[in-house]
Amino acid sequence: MLEQLHAACWLLDEERAIPLAEFCSATGLIESLVLEMVREGILEPIGAAPPEWRFSGACLARAERALRLQRELELNWAAVAFVLPLLDELKDLRRQRLNWLRTR
Repeated sequence: MLEQLHAACWLLDEERAIPLAEFCSATGLIESLVLEMVREGILEPIGAAPPEWRFSGACLARAERALRLQRELELNWAAVAFVLPLLDELKDLRRQRLNWLRTR
């Protein structure tokens, strides 16, 4: 599944988005799992309802990170939804610190 996810990440850019069925096919995830990830706030598709949803390449990468957290740390989806923004913030702070160190 993760190999498929990696391959899909290479094919999507920031401007293209895919519908739910294609997202499921690209990730190997079943639709009910994607719906749960959306319900928990892990994935944020464009569109109001599942038939209208479109997923970006960023969603593919986020799904991969979420799956890795869920499997490796045995977290439930609510915990994954809590941890992902913290990891994003940590990554951003590290990047800011690195930029600050380079400009000193």
